[in-house]
Amino acid sequence: MGIRCKFIKEDGEQCRAYILTDEDVCLFHSQSKRAKRLRKDVKKTQYFQANIISAIEDPIYFSTLSQFEDQSTWTNWKIILKAIFGLHMRKSEEEIFKELTKRKTPPNKQMREVWIASGRRSGKSFIAALVGVYLALFRDHSNYLKSGEQGFVSVVASDREQANIILGFTKEILNLPTFKKHVKRTLRDQIELKNKIAISVKTASSAAVRGWTCVAVICEEISHWKDENSANPDKEILRAIRPTMMTVKNPLLLAISTVYSQSGVLYDAYKKYYGHEDERNLFVMGETRTFNPTISEEDIQKELDEDYESAKAEYLSIFRSDVHTFLPPEVVDDAVMPRRHSLSPMEGIRYVAFVDPASGRQDSFTAAIAHKEGERYILDVLFEQTIPFKPKNVISRICNILKDYRIHRVYGDKYAPGFVAEGFADEGIRYLASDMTKSKLYLECEPLFIQGVIELLDNHRLVAQLKALERRTHAGAEDKVDNFYGHDDVCNAAAGAIATLRAQGTAELTPEYQMRRLPFMRGRSYPDPNSETAKQEARVMKKLREEGIL
Repeated sequence: MGIRCKFIKEDGEQCRAYILTDEDVCLFHSQSKRAKRLRKDVKKTQYFQANIISAIEDPIYFSTLSQFEDQSTWTNWKIILKAIFGLHMRKSEEEIFKELTKRKTPPNKQMREVWIASGRRSGKSFIAALVGVYLALFRDHSNYLKSGEQGFVSVVASDREQANIILGFTKEILNLPTFKKHVKRTLRDQIELKNKIAISVKTASSAAVRGWTCVAVICEEISHWKDENSANPDKEILRAIRPTMMTVKNPLLLAISTVYSQSGVLYDAYKKYYGHEDERNLFVMGETRTFNPTISEEDIQKELDEDYESAKAEYLSIFRSDVHTFLPPEVVDDAVMPRRHSLSPMEGIRYVAFVDPASGRQDSFTAAIAHKEGERYILDVLFEQTIPFKPKNVISRICNILKDYRIHRVYGDKYAPGFVAEGFADEGIRYLASDMTKSKLYLECEPLFIQGVIELLDNHRLVAQLKALERRTHAGAEDKVDNFYGHDDVCNAAAGAIATLRAQGTAELTPEYQMRRLPFMRGRSYPDPNSETAKQEARVMKKLREEGIL
């Protein structure tokens, strides 16, 4: 097989076309000077030059992929790819482009940042892999890489499962005969090419791309990026990504995702760029069937009938109105006591403990201790044991801490396995199941946060998890509060201690409750009459007298 190289102009781009004919085969394998020069030129060429639409439709490149067996189903994706790279559109394509972007005119040059909000099963992951391979092999980045430096096409995915899906598509594309010989080696989460470009797939983390030189970054499912160590993972990761592309000509940041709540970087981009004639930024929005007409309309309608709020975001690309941030970030920040990591036990203070048990396989085992001073709820201790661990050993460590604070009973989840209560009982601590659900714990703490009467420890995981909590409203039912896409072990223990303390404080102020304690309260003397315990008893006694019980 021979290759004759010539340059042509197509849609304003200079493209190298590889024309395969019998005549070329004879020429390529002959011993003429022209053939030798041609073979030398082809051998040196480590990248291809063709626009992405030509590459998709050319049997030498992508069209032999099984996904492109029926190219008519990819029509709208092709229009968006033309918009991304500033390629010429026909009039009919321009109309579809206007409908998907609400812009009046399509771009005439490559965009710098592109945001695509499309429904589930619309082909997002495959397009992410396709664009990644195209930018790695069809662009010459050698002029922007220093000697010995490697460039990256980074695909940042929401989780490991999503990353593996994209990596699988990437391997499938690079396994085509035209591209296979350009692969240098394949690692667990990275494919290195012979042209000094590597296609790397990572889960969402601000440290994932820091320090690299990226010719392109593809952000997959950016609406669902969660990191329990960060309160705003999507913003922080983008802040780390953008500098990696500053030294490269025509870099591309491509964010593809289903929509979620009316917050985060995707929603911010929607408000800024959807329907706006921006030269650098493009926002595209479309339903599942807009991009993938092979999906059954009946199947989508079934999903809408079962859970309309969720399905309209998943398949119709409508941001959810029933999901909100539970606590404003500034409210959480105001509650944190800087550089306070724990408080030592004090005499005369009644402490409450709450644990969030775990088996040691997936979640952390956490515990929190809190007390009340006047109107303020103060977090004293926050304990977390990350996986792996033996529950019995962790329970023993927690009990040692509880005894330092004169605590002989601990509250926790009523669904905790029996070994948890037994483990605490073996250490002389009584385990009591809380009557409050997880959502109820958070809702009990909400007014205290708003009033500014909570004092939290300076713990970055606690702060991040509190800021990641979301409230989902349901007609005719209690709101549900949870971290629906991440861990909440630390903040659950803290909220449990504060909510339990608040509930007990309310109960202790009722005369009926105090009457049961009167025999113990009478005759008790306190070394310090100004202690919080003494003041609390004085307030209770006053209330009992006002109620006429005493």
